[in-house]
Amino acid sequence: MLPRNDHVQRFIDAMSDAARHVRADYHLTLGQAIDTLRKLPNDTLVQFDWNELSPSSPDSYRGYYADLAFTWTENSVTVGAFLAECQRALGHTYEGYKGGAYYMDLNTPLWASPYGTTIGARAIMAITQANGIVVLTTRDVA
Repeated sequence: MLPRNDHVQRFIDAMSDAARHVRADYHLTLGQAIDTLRKLPNDTLVQFDWNELSPSSPDSYRGYYADLAFTWTENSVTVGAFLAECQRALGHTYEGYKGGAYYMDLNTPLWASPYGTTIGARAIMAITQANGIVVLTTRDVA
């Protein structure tokens, strides 16, 4: 028989996995992002839709540790560089803000958020092209 804490942890993990699958139904997932980026010109600039900054530094999202968040940078980031970051994140395990190990797979939902906060976080919903740049379309889901 498992110790009581193991039962509780398994229950929490199952609840977290179920909620993650629901988020993956409306978020862009890591796998979808990789598939889309592979079809775009590598030298095209990538920006978020609300602040004209580029994605940078993937990490576990503070709101849902099993999700992946990209912070933003004023430095120019190309499709090739962003694709490389996404591919490195695939299969990588990140530590949650308060601990725990979280494996990123093809179904991992994506966020735009600075490390360690949910303030200003936005769900990444799509990747589109407009006016010669690649745009990460986001939505405030708070």
